[in-house]
Amino acid sequence: MKKILSIFAAALVAIAVNATILDIAPDSPQSSDNIRREIRDHINAGDTLRLADGIYTESDVVELNKSVVIMAAEGASPIVKQQYYMKLLGENTEVTIIGVKFDASLYPASDHCIRAYDGSAGKKLTLENCEFVNWPSYILYSQKAERCLNELVIKNCYFHDNQRCAVYLGAEDGKSCNKVNIYGSTFANFSALQNPVIYVNNGGVEQADIEVRIDHCTFYNYMKASENSYTAIDSRKSTDVVISNCIFAQPSEQQYGSTYCYGGTINNCLSFNTTGHRSSGVQLVDNIEGDPLFVNAAEGNLTLGEGSPALTAAADGGAIGDPRWVPADPVSIDDGYYLAGTFNGVDKWSVNELSADVKFVENNTPEARSGEMVLRSVTLTVGDEFKVAHVENGIIPSDDAHWYGSGDGNVNFKVTEAYAGQKDIYFVPSWQNDWNGYIWVTDAVASAIENNNATAKAVKMMENGQLVIIKNGVKYNVLGTAL
Repeated sequence: MKKILSIFAAALVAIAVNATILDIAPDSPQSSDNIRREIRDHINAGDTLRLADGIYTESDVVELNKSVVIMAAEGASPIVKQQYYMKLLGENTEVTIIGVKFDASLYPASDHCIRAYDGSAGKKLTLENCEFVNWPSYILYSQKAERCLNELVIKNCYFHDNQRCAVYLGAEDGKSCNKVNIYGSTFANFSALQNPVIYVNNGGVEQADIEVRIDHCTFYNYMKASENSYTAIDSRKSTDVVISNCIFAQPSEQQYGSTYCYGGTINNCLSFNTTGHRSSGVQLVDNIEGDPLFVNAAEGNLTLGEGSPALTAAADGGAIGDPRWVPADPVSIDDGYYLAGTFNGVDKWSVNELSADVKFVENNTPEARSGEMVLRSVTLTVGDEFKVAHVENGIIPSDDAHWYGSGDGNVNFKVTEAYAGQKDIYFVPSWQNDWNGYIWVTDAVASAIENNNATAKAVKMMENGQLVIIKNGVKYNVLGTAL
């Protein structure tokens, strides 16, 4: 699944200038509860706990009773398995979690994932670039206490293959939360009955000032088939709701709709195999129905396929749903011949990876043959392999005629010590009837023709003032006559 921006770059915004950053490692066979212990004993309010790659086992409640950032280290993908839950406590506590995966299947006795406790005001929870999978109970849970949260922010998160609610904000009296802001996230494959994916309840009374904003999210398979399951979003007790640019899609027809709201606006959303929006007093603006044409939803690929109505349904004319499922725009590249291959261990074979700096141009020097092309000052290292790719209409057709290797069999040109360094690369699309083009490199040493990796190459070089082309160890003049 694509990420909109790197976890590390996003996290820099969340770290205060003078905050202390504490790096911790995953569990060893002799230790567990690393996160709980570090927050309890070593982290102060405003600090950051940075997690290295690995699995963190939490066998007891993790009390989040101070403002803290918990984030993945750069390039790391930490996984937390916990028996109980993380417990958000205290007045004006602000907790941010970035780039962490919470997998309940790793601990069969898992409870909720995160709970907001007590009625203290001002608490804020931010989840960014996180993943939640295999949870049997509510993932984020708050109930029975007014104002357990002041604000909930979810950005670029992935909730999938869970049973009950992703977000359950309830209160017996008063408001469960002041603000809920969810953006760019996916909620897929929720299996339990009679549970909305996102539930905001205001204790039995309508509270117009609770603010719910849900934008550019994808909801898929959020109701159990052929059962009286609830909607994706249930915010009946708030009248200040804006749901925009979202996809609500089911694999089979459901009797309940996508949302259940009593006020606000639902705009530019797509519904598929649902009965729409079960709403009262809600403005419905520019919503559509249709198949989002996911590439392979059954295998977890919710990328919008070609021709999907969701690609142009957003308020700005762009795509709706989680932006990470929007296919990348095709790269605009001029037709011509380009150097493609593996350079310093990095694959650059796709048209999306080609650019003007690897495009061959006509060789206008006096000694050039007709049709000869050149790419100057290319740095080659031992182990690199490449071919010349012919781009037509912005793509590289898959047939061999649009890929030019060297020598017999259209093989890759393999860079040995004889070819390493900063070189000019020459190319002719066709020469003689039996050659589908050939490639050569300037200043290749004479021993290159004896190198085992070079025997299938056509190499052009000057020898005794004469232009010589060597193919499979045999020297030819420019007319193709063996010397």
